[in-house]
Amino acid sequence: MKKMKFFVGALVMVAMAFASCKNEGKNPPVITNPDDSTEVVLEEAPVLDNPGTGKVTVAVRVPRNTTNGVCIIGSMNGWSEADAITSGRMALVEGTETWYAITLDYAADASFKFLPILKDKEGNDYLTWSVEWTNACVYGSEAWSKDNLKFSADGVVDYFDIQAWSADPSIVFADAGTYKFVYIPVEGDVLPEGTVMFTGNFKDQSWGDSRRSMTLVDGKYEWEGEVPSYFSFKVFVLGAGENVQWPNESDNIVFSNDLVKDGVVSFSKYTFAPKEETPAE
Repeated sequence: MKKMKFFVGALVMVAMAFASCKNEGKNPPVITNPDDSTEVVLEEAPVLDNPGTGKVTVAVRVPRNTTNGVCIIGSMNGWSEADAITSGRMALVEGTETWYAITLDYAADASFKFLPILKDKEGNDYLTWSVEWTNACVYGSEAWSKDNLKFSADGVVDYFDIQAWSADPSIVFADAGTYKFVYIPVEGDVLPEGTVMFTGNFKDQSWGDSRRSMTLVDGKYEWEGEVPSYFSFKVFVLGAGENVQWPNESDNIVFSNDLVKDGVVSFSKYTFAPKEETPAE
């Protein structure tokens, strides 16, 4: 009897090890839900039927904070947010919570990305590049990248994965208009020599070309002016020889309605002092 119990126990251990090896490398590691400290288990890819010749089905796993759905945007709809919100709207795959799919005409040279659906103050759906993916990859590859995606072949199902969105898709953007932006340097941070510039997704200049200089007032940097709808922003320092030095933090600040207090937006997100390298063990 003892031998039988030992044999059964060994089989269980082997089965557990086999299951662990089978899943290793197929999915990104378990991520933490930004809303709380509980772990979120990522869903496996659903099995979808091939669409047939001349078509391709695109399936994507989205972050769990994708509250309003997702659209595919690319050469198939002219990279137009207005077109993609209808022609590129993907359907939630039955039996899943985070997988969406759409079947499209196949084109060998097509390229595309995914954008989460947002809602304005009136509850209308829209897309904006102010909220996009941070990285994406072919499902299971873990080759995360910001590059455009491609179809793999005609008549197949292509599976993709989105690592995270640049901002929570439930965000409500502040209206376009005139505001005062106040950058408060982090205590102890040392800014490089030069002029602190305010920048964002302005239509007249690219991010690094902005010359909206901020004025130093009582240890804070201020800029007041008009910003567009669906605005995101950050600061940089313009040094000698038009040298642009970006802050250590790469992500932009999304201009949400809750950031505005009596027309003023104060922020302290960015630092410039070189980060100390952790010595190798």
